[in-house]
Amino acid sequence: MTAFILFKNNTDCGMNRTIATKTGESVGFNSAEKLFKDRKIPAYFYVILVRDIKHVDQPKVMSNYFGEVPGLGSVPWIFDMPQ
Repeated sequence: MTAFILFKNNTDCGMNRTIATKTGESVGFNSAEKLFKDRKIPAYFYVILVRDIKHVDQPKVMSNYFGEVPGLGSVPWIFDMPQ
């Protein structure tokens, strides 16, 4: 599986947005950012971009994979499913 895990980058805030755009996942990435902002989650946690999905129902953009992000509950959040 090829995946990118995007964490907050303190030196270049646009790097994650660039990676999401170049991988074609900017819609899902923007949805994740909006959720963090709307839920007033103080830290930017991580966003996973999966590039080579093997099953049609496998998510492409997700966060909270292990349920560890405060304010998001104990389940993974999926932001973009394959079409």
